[in-house]
Amino acid sequence: MLQLSGNEGNEQKWLARTILQDMKIGLREEQILGFYHEQAMELWDATCDLRYVCGALCDTGRHIDREATHIRLHRSFTPMLAAQLHHQLHNVEPAMRGHPFAVEIKIDGERMLCHKDGDRVTWFTRSATNYTGKYGPILTPRVLRHVKVDKRILDGEVVGWDSTHETFLHF
Repeated sequence: MLQLSGNEGNEQKWLARTILQDMKIGLREEQILGFYHEQAMELWDATCDLRYVCGALCDTGRHIDREATHIRLHRSFTPMLAAQLHHQLHNVEPAMRGHPFAVEIKIDGERMLCHKDGDRVTWFTRSATNYTGKYGPILTPRVLRHVKVDKRILDGEVVGWDSTHETFLHF
């Protein structure tokens, strides 16, 4: 591992904390990473791994292979967020340009990405936090029982259900 000392180490630490959002100063990762390399955000979105991104981009003249920016099973990534259409249903149909779509009721929960590769299942939040230890013991057996494909990334909302009152729990 590279050892830094003095101001250089402090600058690196500050940069890392800003990108990882430990400090709340109004800067986001795209405002910082974009200065370092034109493909930095694409690589960050596919990995959410600052060590990997910095290592891959340390040679600023190097072009990153497209394969490196692909989403992989059991590695966190930044999922796409749906555009808000000002909570008005009549805005949805024109935005879909004639393509079929479904609308679901928004239920208060936590957005999770479930990575399944055979019997191996990992869980990530939208912000790339690994929640396999938190949700895995409860949800993984159900995924293994009901999801019959071998390799898949499922994107959904984890919600609580009260079977006595037959209602969703407040998250």
